[in-house]
Amino acid sequence: MATIGNLELRLGEKTLYASTTHDGHRVYEMIPKLVEFLDSAKKAKNQTLVECTNWFESTSRLLLPYEYCAGLIDGVPHEVIIDIPRKLILHTGNEESYELVSENSPAKFENACIILKEKYSFEILKYVRPEMRKVR
Repeated sequence: MATIGNLELRLGEKTLYASTTHDGHRVYEMIPKLVEFLDSAKKAKNQTLVECTNWFESTSRLLLPYEYCAGLIDGVPHEVIIDIPRKLILHTGNEESYELVSENSPAKFENACIILKEKYSFEILKYVRPEMRKVR
């Protein structure tokens, strides 16, 4: 499906981007992948800037294979922003967005959000991009 999606990873002063022009709803799959990454980094007792960068670049390329770009696209209906130092996740998703990815995605996404809140003290916030809001 031709939907645009953006991913953003903030690592203090460094910010990484990834986007796609098709299957943009797949950006929500990054949240469960973040849990897996944090769990593995916790076992290793560290997560360096290089490890975070490598994880984001390789995972985003796998999730967004069609017309992958290491930048952002305007007017995007699907977006996930991960701010590691501030332990914050911003996303534009809704239940229909998660269902587009796969049958298990809504539960997987919700479970990942719960784990990020409880285990890693992340705050998860949903928002609507200004250019996507309906004007009355």
